[in-house]
Formats: sequence, structure tokens, C-alpha cells
Amino acid sequence: SRYELGKTYEFEITLKARLPGRYHAHPVMSVEGAGPIIGPGTWVEVTGSHDGFENTVTTLTGETIDLESYGMTNIVWTHIFWIVVGMAWLGYWFRKTPVIMPRYNKVLELGDDNANQLITMKDMVVSFLFFVFTLVAIAGGYFWAQSQYPITTPLQTGKIDIPALPEQEHVLDLEVLEARYRIPGRSFRVDLEVRNVSDRVLRVGEFSTANIRFINKDVIPGVKRRDAQHLVAEEGLRVEGGAIMPGETKTITVYADDALWETYRLTSLIYDPDSRFAGMLFFFDEDGNRFHYEIGGAMLPEFS
Repeated sequence: SRYELGKTYEFEITLKARLPGRYHAHPVMSVEGAGPIIGPGTWVEVTGSHDGFENTVTTLTGETIDLESYGMTNIVWTHIFWIVVGMAWLGYWFRKTPVIMPRYNKVLELGDDNANQLITMKDMVVSFLFFVFTLVAIAGGYFWAQSQYPITTPLQTGKIDIPALPEQEHVLDLEVLEARYRIPGRSFRVDLEVRNVSDRVLRVGEFSTANIRFINKDVIPGVKRRDAQHLVAEEGLRVEGGAIMPGETKTITVYADDALWETYRLTSLIYDPDSRFAGMLFFFDEDGNRFHYEIGGAMLPEFS
């Protein structure tokens, strides 16, 4: 699938577990020109019994097959066949042991120009027979597969355009004035100039960066961490400046304070020659409607 920069999408992942257990999983999104971006890890508990697991599909011809065992007999015998051929090939050359170091010493003794004396006419005939046998086996396997499975579909791939959600209502204009990170207190601060262009009263309820959610409990009460792996600072956001009234332009200061900055090693950004930040601010009106805005820019470290 393909997504446009700046658009908003909804997605849902449905997984089918095979083996019971506890597994550590990461979501991954590939960005064209940048490669894969790995999301936060989480532990997944798979319950139930493997005995009841089924993985069946119905083909285009109406045949129902079990993907867990389909074609397994052919796979096993194919591997056995080529292992036997490989062992026969190695067995011919290693029939006189030891072979590696004595032949190597012989090559050094004869020199590169005369090393071909080690290959006899019998060796050449046997090699040719192995070569012909391999080609015949491959061709025979191809024609056998064609006769057994005459209806096939080639592997396919393509890009799918996913429709984005409708554009959200534009309720405010904002500008980043200054951003700082105070190292001793593990505290991020950003000063914003905001202008409310709607008829709603707006308040900052959440700041999200690097998959970590900093929550303003006064705006979004009741948000709790599910476990130690859940990247939520339920009381990590505070705002100086209060609500933004309709038509009002004001400066507000947003603080995102939590040990998660250190736990997930995000503080290493202060050692970059050009420290920058990026994230999403979520504003809420009095009816609970959410509006998201991207912010970013330069960031200055504070060491005291």
C-alpha cells in the first residue's frame, strides 16, 4: 500500500496465532527512500492449543488445502534427492582421503601452469555425466510439476492506493517559538504561539513523539499504562497558558516530563550537532473532539 505525506489513515491488523506462548513483536513501516522504520515492541500472549490450529484456504479451482502440510511430501523427497546427488558428487572427489591438503600441496608443487594434471580424463567424464544428470533432473522436475499442477498463478505484487480520511477541520494556527530539553529533570519544553480560528474552546491534551504519548490528565482523564512496555506517560504533560478561546492568539508553554525520555534513550539527541525534535500535538474542544497538528524544529539542551 502507498500513503501520502501529511494525510491521516486508519488501519487494523488481524493476526492468526499458530503456537501458544509469549512473543515480542514490533510493527514495521517501510518508507520509500529511507527503508523500514520499526515501531515500539510489545509482548503478545498467545493462549489456546496448537492442536486446534487450522490454516486452510480454498483455491481458485475450488480445492480446499491445508497450508501447514500441502506439498510437504514433495518437498521432503526433493530435498532427499538433491542431498543424495550432492553426497555422491562429494563422495567421488573425496573417495581417496585425505584429499584437501595433499591436493593443495600438489598444486603448489606443480605450479599454476601444470596444476591441471590433477584432473584426469575419468574426472572430466564423471563431471560431465553429473552435469547432464543435473540438467535432466531439473527438466524432468519441471515437466512433472507442469503435469501435476497445470493451473498456476505467477507471484504478483503491486502498489495499492489507500484512501485517506477526510481532512480535519482547521481550528488553529500555531508556530514553534522555542524548544528546550532540560537534562537533569528529563523535561522537554516547547513555547508555542497559537491562534484559535474556530468557535471552539481548545486545550492541549496530548503530545506524541517517538511513539511515546504524554497525556494531560486534566483534559484526558483515565488514561493508564497497560504494562511496563506501554509507552504512555499518563501524567507527563502539563500546559502553561490554559485554554485558547475562540479568536484568541496567545503564547502557551507545553512541558513533557517523564523518565521515558531516558528509558528509551531519546536523550541521546542532545549530542547531535543539530538537535531537532518532531511530534504531534493533540488539541481537544469541550465536546471531546480531537484535532492534531504536527510540530518540529530546533531544540536546545539545558544542562542545569
